[in-house]
Amino acid sequence: MTTHKAISLFSGCGGDTLGLERAGFKVVAFNEFKKPAIDTHTLNFPDSVLLANPKGNVSDITKVPDSVFEAHRGTIDIVFAGFPCQGFSSAGKRKAADPRNQMYQQFVRVVKATKPKFFIGENVTGLVSMKSGPKEDDPLVLTLIKKAFADIGYDLTYQVLEATDFGVPQKRKRIVLVGWDKSKFPNFSTESFWAGLSSPGQGPKLRDFVTTSMEGAFEVPAANVPVNFPNYALSIPQDAQPEGAPHPYVKLKASASDETYGGKDFDSLLSCAKRDSPVHSEIVDLDAPSKTIICTYDHQPRLLVGLRKPDGTAYVRTLLPDELKQIQGFPADFKLSGNKKDQVVQVGNAVPPPMIQAVANQLKTLLDEPAPKPKRKVRKPVVKEMV
Repeated sequence: MTTHKAISLFSGCGGDTLGLERAGFKVVAFNEFKKPAIDTHTLNFPDSVLLANPKGNVSDITKVPDSVFEAHRGTIDIVFAGFPCQGFSSAGKRKAADPRNQMYQQFVRVVKATKPKFFIGENVTGLVSMKSGPKEDDPLVLTLIKKAFADIGYDLTYQVLEATDFGVPQKRKRIVLVGWDKSKFPNFSTESFWAGLSSPGQGPKLRDFVTTSMEGAFEVPAANVPVNFPNYALSIPQDAQPEGAPHPYVKLKASASDETYGGKDFDSLLSCAKRDSPVHSEIVDLDAPSKTIICTYDHQPRLLVGLRKPDGTAYVRTLLPDELKQIQGFPADFKLSGNKKDQVVQVGNAVPPPMIQAVANQLKTLLDEPAPKPKRKVRKPVVKEMV
């Protein structure tokens, strides 16, 4: 059986690699420049080779020469790129001039060098409406991306996908780009491609893997405990005790009282299942999908786990890296490298593996279809004129 091969760019910890490999692709090489993410990728996918500049082993993609990628020319079925999204993200300040917005050009460069049959790109939904400059007639960044790929012989289609549709216990919308070599797939149907994406069905709930760990737990003053807290908190033994120091942000929010925001008065800055205001922290509903996990979670953890003793004593803590990775669609046995902050950043930047697996499954179906047989020329019988 043919082994389909892929390359991953801007790989992070390997969410796309995991999705591709689950779909039957061998990710033979990857590119990433942050060491904790490289270490995580190597730990989980030891056979995947880091694409780097041979001079100094520098893996900043802008420093990797074309020759490194051209070595894979003609052998790659898919190039994946989760190119940097911070400049497009509505979670931060969207800046057209952000140099990270130009990283799609590296994506195009690698596709040109390797000539894969397909490519997959992933980004935040802000890419759909992001303009390339401040002027009214400046084109959309997405328009520039489409033109850049068209210039090297590829068409592309895109769709905004929701992670929960693929069994991921997290509300996370992402734009996914799918491109194809026009000379090899002239009849590619965008409508049937997106319609054919299959979901694995109901995925796990947060309750299935969020634990009663007291790591970093902080006792909430009785006056600050939300009325409906018992409905959302995990039960812990009466003798359970916090382990380690609580996150300063958690301590700040759990201790705050008599706060005012937007002309409204709040007894507490903790609320359950939703944030009552932008300055609130939310105790997660363990039976519902999580809100989007972002890479700054370790800096401002606004999604918290509630814990409650039989006597009503209440605690809150951050979600732990092992819990966060499963919210992102990684399995429990996926290994994360680096310190806690490194791990949270890696997970927050990752693409949910089941989402990419579904897209890759569709492309594998096209790759596995037998090539159409060339039509035989039918020779017309020669009719001799009777004399």
